[in-house]
Amino acid sequence: MGKIFWVASYPKSGNTWMRAFIANMLLAKDRPLSLNEIGETCVSEANILWFTRLLGSHEQPDNLSHQRIMDLRPRAQQRIAAVNKNDVFIKTHNCHGEFLGHPLIRHDVTLGAVYIVRDPRDVAISAADHWGISIDEMIDALANVGFETAPVPNRQVFEKLSTWSGHVTSWTGGKSRRRLVLRYEDLLHDPIKHFSKLAMGIGLSRDRERIRQVVEWTSFRKLREMEEQEGFIERSENSERFFRTGTSGNWRKQLTPKQSARIEREHGEVMRRFGYL
Repeated sequence: MGKIFWVASYPKSGNTWMRAFIANMLLAKDRPLSLNEIGETCVSEANILWFTRLLGSHEQPDNLSHQRIMDLRPRAQQRIAAVNKNDVFIKTHNCHGEFLGHPLIRHDVTLGAVYIVRDPRDVAISAADHWGISIDEMIDALANVGFETAPVPNRQVFEKLSTWSGHVTSWTGGKSRRRLVLRYEDLLHDPIKHFSKLAMGIGLSRDRERIRQVVEWTSFRKLREMEEQEGFIERSENSERFFRTGTSGNWRKQLTPKQSARIEREHGEVMRRFGYL
């Protein structure tokens, strides 16, 4: 039985970009993987298929209560590990804690994690577009301890987020030899350096030329081109595209002084820890 290496982040913080790099490092030969192949290689923990095979004959996957999903979640994660002979990379937006009496991340099937953190001022803009809500509503969500993603019929169950600060702290607090924390902004500024740190740190490859090639294949520009050509199942119906700008600092132009000040007031301690203030 394998174990799970989590690819974790608050939504719209670079998780899919990270999954694209990992999937291509694992499987790509003489061409980059398609977006759909990336999704199949680094599957979401919230994928409803992990849960449906644990249901009774009378249960419908899209009508499960939060309690029922949480009762099943530890078993679903055990099943993810059990069906894979080797260790497996799995996406999650869950915070690292407990909910309704169960862990959101099961420790005994966990090998390690890479966590991507992004400036919450930019997260607010990108996530508002993704979910089709106003920036003010998204700023409210960033500070809402009860915030969670909505289930997607026939596709995925809910994920528990908590606040932006709580999410980041849950994954990055304390010490762990098997956790790598990367800033989205550093990945943008020097992708070769920081993706190399990932690839070598978790044993994907020490071949610098191979890493350079995969970084090029999975640049934001290339991923956006692929989305335009073939579409992307993970694109929200509220957004024109999943891969929007691939930049940092847009908050300076798109947030009002009042909006940015509120985010800084509510999340300043964690923002300072990661160099955002």
